[in-house]
Amino acid sequence: MSKDNYIVINGKKAELTEEQLKALGIKEPKKELFEEGKNIWVLAHDGVIDEVILDTKTHKGMLVLCKKIYEQGNLFFTKEEAEFERDRRKYYYQVKRYLDEHNDKIDWRDCEQTKFTIGYDTISLEIFFDRCWVGKGTHNLYATSKEIMQQAIILIGEENFKKYILEV
Repeated sequence: MSKDNYIVINGKKAELTEEQLKALGIKEPKKELFEEGKNIWVLAHDGVIDEVILDTKTHKGMLVLCKKIYEQGNLFFTKEEAEFERDRRKYYYQVKRYLDEHNDKIDWRDCEQTKFTIGYDTISLEIFFDRCWVGKGTHNLYATSKEIMQQAIILIGEENFKKYILEV
């Protein structure tokens, strides 16, 4: 319960309980993402992770800048999140570039051209290759042959592929 949830009756302040707030139809406000003095981690364009203490008193434009960095996906609330995202991007683009260099031209309007993508079976805990012709998923990586996709996995290692590409 927040100390800001109170009513004033006859000049006296009375804090409201969560049940009272709920009965009045008042929801607790969402916690502010950017708290003064809080440590945040910024992922720079070169992969360097900088720890920053949010200080809007000294740095007037810092909150605006932090919000912009957050919107771009480069601000994190733990060092581990920042490190994971840095590594995920690195491996994703290694695979993507490999596929771009080795694939035949993918024509999504060609129903005859087989394309391959990768999935993960959560029961058998194994990677599988899936054929597709015209359906395209979100952020999937595609190859024009199973062999090219297998080589892309070998490029970064199966464990890195599972962890950073499939996120399992």
